[in-house]
Amino acid sequence: QMLSGSLSHDNQVGVELLSMVSEIYTYVISAQVKYCKMDMKHPFLEQTYLNIAIFNRSMKKFADSLQMWKLLEGLQREMYGDDSYNLLFTLKNIGTCFLGVGNSDKAREYFEQCIELLENCKTTKPEIVKKDKEEVSSLNQNLYLTFVSDRNYIAALEASEKVVNIMSELYGPRSKRLSSKYYQKANSLLNLRRREEAIENILMAISIFENPDPGPVEGESSAVLVPAQ
Repeated sequence: QMLSGSLSHDNQVGVELLSMVSEIYTYVISAQVKYCKMDMKHPFLEQTYLNIAIFNRSMKKFADSLQMWKLLEGLQREMYGDDSYNLLFTLKNIGTCFLGVGNSDKAREYFEQCIELLENCKTTKPEIVKKDKEEVSSLNQNLYLTFVSDRNYIAALEASEKVVNIMSELYGPRSKRLSSKYYQKANSLLNLRRREEAIENILMAISIFENPDPGPVEGESSAVLVPAQ
């Protein structure tokens, strides 16, 4: 009973603290908007939008978070242009929030914008090339989730195959990171009634999980990264 009471008290304190933080952010943005003479795209507001958006997303308040990310998107497009790499984090989070509120079409639209942005911002620096490949893999993983939400298992399978291919290139074909991705492929194949292929992928997932290959040294790719032309 003492432990239960202590946990209940801690939870209450946590709720009150989060409520206080939310009230502080509400006051801060109101004061700053007034300071910026109601100019919602004033550069001064960039960090505030970002902080509030991240806070609300961490609380799984996706609708509230989405509102801030959209304000941040408008401001950043004005500041940096539509093709700036600075937009990537914002666009990805907008897609995540749309997925969180159940709008898979809009989520997919933003994830695809991110992939297009990465294509347009190619670099020749190997460490950035690797990071961008990891980002494309993550974005295809998010696309997979939107397709599963829509029960579009053909597209979900294509997205999961892209993830497997990219991760195999980066970390090696038997990296433990790939085990769950083969399960995802199997799930789509089962829903498409492709039972034998699904079993093959399940067995691959189990095999990798039980006997993974360490793959490349952390920070390296399993393939030679050819600089973009």
